[in-house]
Amino acid sequence: MGRTLHYTVTKDKGNFTKHEAETMFKVSQFANAEPKLWTCESFWLDPYDYYPYWNNRGGRAIGWDQINARYDKIKASGKSHIEICKQLHKEKLIMWRNEGNFSVARGFTKVQGNELNSLMVFTALIAISQQCPNVKITLHDEGEFLYCDLIIRKGRVIPDLSDLKGRIESWAASAYFSSQTKEMKEIRKDILSGFDKDGLRELGLDGSYGKSAAGYLKKYLNKAKYIFHLVKECWNRPDVQVNTWNLSNSDPKHWFDPEIWHRPVDIEKFKDYKMSAATLMDGFNGEGFGLAEDAEGTSYKQIALIQNMLTKAGFEKENVQILGTE
Repeated sequence: MGRTLHYTVTKDKGNFTKHEAETMFKVSQFANAEPKLWTCESFWLDPYDYYPYWNNRGGRAIGWDQINARYDKIKASGKSHIEICKQLHKEKLIMWRNEGNFSVARGFTKVQGNELNSLMVFTALIAISQQCPNVKITLHDEGEFLYCDLIIRKGRVIPDLSDLKGRIESWAASAYFSSQTKEMKEIRKDILSGFDKDGLRELGLDGSYGKSAAGYLKKYLNKAKYIFHLVKECWNRPDVQVNTWNLSNSDPKHWFDPEIWHRPVDIEKFKDYKMSAATLMDGFNGEGFGLAEDAEGTSYKQIALIQNMLTKAGFEKENVQILGTE
């Protein structure tokens, strides 16, 4: 649990080269050079990421201590990280997290409300894109550090509006189906009567959001308005019409400076950010940028809800620890 940044690196054609895989690994190492700066989780992106080999019964056949000892021994012979991983796999000490697909690398970092950590994740991805020109990186933020999802190439970025468009369409439908217009009443009577409650809820057409659906729609429309404003203000090709197709198919040299697409971070404000029960739900609504009030109340409500569910399931309350809190 906790606000998270999700990122995916995709090779344009074929598998990652040795240089590309080593770059991701080395940038990840550099990002972790000061572990005290990371509040909840740190940045890590490695196409050769692995976990211990499992036996046929689903149990762990190999322990981390054995793997780490073998890793260090092979490393002492002068082999690279990739070569070591391949050797460990050959010896059946490890299994690939990505099931042997070396054309895609995925990762996520829980940052809660620490926007310095958000900036550190973003900076690491920009560095990888600069050194690996034949990969595409996508980045999604559950919070408000980014103005929208991004596509990153060669140190430049463009907005990825697919998620935002989907949210607008979904909330527009919910707002419409929550309305009491004559037309909507006819649709509800003639068509929706054939659905059961579960079906309507699954489609977001049960009208349960009421007036709040219009509020969410307004929120995402305002976000889209600002994004289009940024695009038109910063697009440096007046000879080409501004639209998402032209953006995604243009040379990355015409894309945007990365800093345009995230909110400015006051580094000093977050250097001593502490994870606690009170920060569990922090960061989702841009609390660190003054976009919402402190998430402490919401955090405690969520913890109480989880504890109540687990208690009903038979767990002792005092033995329940919520990850993401201290």
